[in-house]
Amino acid sequence: MYGTLLFIYAIILGLPPIYSLASILSIISYGMAIYMFLRRYKVNTHNIVELGGLFLLNWLDKRRDIEHVFLDLSTITNVSPHIMYCNDIAFIYPDIHFGPFDNVGSSSFPRIIEELLRNNYETIVFHGMGSHDRNIASYKVAEHYAKMIVDSIKKNRGTDVYPGIPFRVKYRDWDILVVPFTQATLVFLSRPRKGIDDLPYSVQEYAFSKSLTRNQNPVLLIDCHNREMEEDIDINEVLEAIDLVIDKLVKENLGYTTIYKIGKSSIDVTGSLPGVLGPIRVVILDIKGVKVALVYIPGNNMEPGVRDKIISIVKQKNIDYVEVLTNDEHTETGIIAGAAYIPVKDNPRLYSIIEKLVDEALKDLSPRKLKYTSFSVKLDLMASGAWKLAGMLEKVFKKTIIIELSLIHI
Repeated sequence: MYGTLLFIYAIILGLPPIYSLASILSIISYGMAIYMFLRRYKVNTHNIVELGGLFLLNWLDKRRDIEHVFLDLSTITNVSPHIMYCNDIAFIYPDIHFGPFDNVGSSSFPRIIEELLRNNYETIVFHGMGSHDRNIASYKVAEHYAKMIVDSIKKNRGTDVYPGIPFRVKYRDWDILVVPFTQATLVFLSRPRKGIDDLPYSVQEYAFSKSLTRNQNPVLLIDCHNREMEEDIDINEVLEAIDLVIDKLVKENLGYTTIYKIGKSSIDVTGSLPGVLGPIRVVILDIKGVKVALVYIPGNNMEPGVRDKIISIVKQKNIDYVEVLTNDEHTETGIIAGAAYIPVKDNPRLYSIIEKLVDEALKDLSPRKLKYTSFSVKLDLMASGAWKLAGMLEKVFKKTIIIELSLIHI
């Protein structure tokens, strides 16, 4: 076991090929020095060598043994999904993060939902606030949670919900689309010039608290992940922008109406467009003549400029408000050599497909009856365990580099 691990670490660390006994002994001594150093670092009872071996088992064989560590580090946490649906469309805000990587934990959560509702519903699974602290610690738990959500839809739970007139709030770097409903308000966060990536869950807690104190429906913040982040985010700016949104919700006549139409269209181009990991969907709401289009692309964020081009194309179809979002699922994260992930790319074919989908969704506009439901459940989330692992890995990485350099120059 340890010999195999040392050999794998030697390959990963970039040692020269093995041609002689001397080189074999050199690798063994080199690997042993690294191994003796690495095994000192632990989170709870799990050292970095164990974690490295478990990660390789997942990377090479798709085994989920590493989830035992995640479960050991997890915290039982209250999670509250919010679901809006009709007979053939489902909007799902699951209140979790889709990570940490590959087929582990809740990385493939949107795909699980997709599979459970296949052939019956066009699904959009929103990415809320939070990062790896909101990961579900095991695939089995994530699958069970997904089945609970789908069960709510199939059993027609909830109450009727009606949309109000949407609006935008622009504040400093932020461009925010707000779509109010009688039971909850969807708030789509974009940062077109500097990008966006995993805002902390405390921002959602702030929005809940603020909306409650102002006698408003729950405000659900959606991280659109529609431009790779190029500059760090000032959280105070985000909170100030949320204040402006809630102020407007309080002051505006939101014009809730029972008369509205919804249109949908989709196409599965998985594997044929760089960065696209599932069916592209367009859903259009027509609320008292005001049209809102959501363009949903399963994937890990977008290259700069892609969102803006899509919005420009869609608005030419007499759509008043457009937002583009990826779900930031982590099924492809950490498994591609040389890259953490591949974002949705600037591609003329992508724009042509979306233009066609918008035309189809406009033709599909018809009266539909949305329902809303929500519930609370306690799940094993990675919570602070995620940051313990990240902190240890950062520390180990820096010190390993120092040891490598010192050994190379001996």
